[in-house]
Amino acid sequence: MIGVIGGYGAVGIAAVQILKKWNRYPLKIGGRNPEKAREKLKKEFPDVRWSYVDVFNDTSIADFAKDCIIIVNCVGPSHKVSSRVAKVCLSLNCHLVDAGIDKVLEEMNAIDAETCIRYGAGMTPGLTGILPQWLASEFDSVTSLQMYTGALDTFTPSGAEDYLVGVLDTSNEPLAAWRDGQKRQTASKRKSAVHLPFFPREVSVFPFFDKESLLVANALKLVNGDWSLVIDGEHAPEVLNEVRLQFENDPVKAVEKLCMAAALDLEGRKSYCNILLQLDGLKDTTDKTVTALLQTENVSQLTGTITALVSMAVLEQEVTPGIGPAASIPEPQKIIKRLQNSGILKQFIVLEASIESLCEEVEGEI
Repeated sequence: MIGVIGGYGAVGIAAVQILKKWNRYPLKIGGRNPEKAREKLKKEFPDVRWSYVDVFNDTSIADFAKDCIIIVNCVGPSHKVSSRVAKVCLSLNCHLVDAGIDKVLEEMNAIDAETCIRYGAGMTPGLTGILPQWLASEFDSVTSLQMYTGALDTFTPSGAEDYLVGVLDTSNEPLAAWRDGQKRQTASKRKSAVHLPFFPREVSVFPFFDKESLLVANALKLVNGDWSLVIDGEHAPEVLNEVRLQFENDPVKAVEKLCMAAALDLEGRKSYCNILLQLDGLKDTTDKTVTALLQTENVSQLTGTITALVSMAVLEQEVTPGIGPAASIPEPQKIIKRLQNSGILKQFIVLEASIESLCEEVEGEI
């Protein structure tokens, strides 16, 4: 049985939809209000089991997980619950795939586990680490990377909290980049009023370098690499600068402000989620440049789908036992192929062109 914690939130529903379509194992959905969720979703998920689980209680997690081969954790805020769920799964010898991440769980990487525990299995981190490794198969060697990850969407309170924790994490270095085979601080600059292909308006670009960036840079043996968060809207960039200082002292207020800013930016517009990626390198001793665009309607749908697809990879024994980030799974081609067949993508294209040249040629229509 597959147990999905938080399976009736926006991310969880997307994960359950994919796992239901796969139809390989029976499903159990858990949360604090399973009866209310069952009444609402019984037509869409008539055959699943519904069960109470409190992710802040080890005994409750164990009771939920004891008859499961794998737990799919879609509940947040991840930084408060992910390691707790992981420790219980380890004690039960139960696989775990977690959409989120926390520092304690990252520090558990050294544990010699017989089961598979993969964290950061969402859109980012997760797909943003898997996609460049998949695209690199087009090359004999890759020298440089440019990645822009952006969305116009709302936040849930737990999603906003995890987002701020990630942005403010000391391992996430703003303005850093990969230069000449190593991380360089202040190698990039924030920019506003930037035009990028496939984005419908001018956007703000926030360069960053995190643990997943380092993983990808090393995996691809990059010479240079640039990772940027793209924000479409006027309110969110202003609020982000403000709540950076506020979050530590008044996290509730900071989360409220970010949720409100995102809602204001979305008002009257269509939501979307874009990952825009350029790789440069060599193929048959010839210079090659490829740009990929992956686009969906919203972040939650993409995050839940990736969480489900990584879970499927674990159950198909495509992932070796141990604890680590989803971006480290050995066969990214299989994840991307399943994503292409998932039915959630609005666009997924690969072009033999640079992002710069596409800025001149492609209108960003959403």
